[in-house]
Amino acid sequence: MVLIKEKLNKILPSYIPLEKQETPKKLMPYVLWPLFFTLAFTILPILIVVLNLIIFKISARIILTVLAISFIIMALETAFVFVLGYLQFKNSGIGKNENTITLYTGAFVKRISVIKQQNLIAIEDVTTPLRKKAGIYSVLVHFSTNYLTNVIAVKNLSKELAEELKNYVKY
Repeated sequence: MVLIKEKLNKILPSYIPLEKQETPKKLMPYVLWPLFFTLAFTILPILIVVLNLIIFKISARIILTVLAISFIIMALETAFVFVLGYLQFKNSGIGKNENTITLYTGAFVKRISVIKQQNLIAIEDVTTPLRKKAGIYSVLVHFSTNYLTNVIAVKNLSKELAEELKNYVKY
């Protein structure tokens, strides 16, 4: 068993994740937009159903039952979005040194990606003008592994860190 571990250690690259040096500054971008879209696409069908029930003169008991069930569903959705946004915020971060970048992403499953500088292809800025005005940046990190090209989205960065990452690409 020890012999197998020794041989694997010789073959496999030794990537050691760096500690998080930069973390997102604000929780709200992870929560507000998903919450807005979730509730918008939940409230609209509920209103349509309730209006149809009222138009076709269905009893008040059925209407109240439908409303109670829909409010329970909306409360569960809201709780789920808050938990998901908090976990994304908590698990996000970047660690960097002179030849590797470690990206921490994920919500329920935390992913740690260690990328060598020589494997970086590009760092693409995907920030909207309003977010730039607020000083919140998002980038896509393009890198290669074996024969594949991968992309990891990094959200809610400061302007300085986004510029530093853009200058990090070697080629």
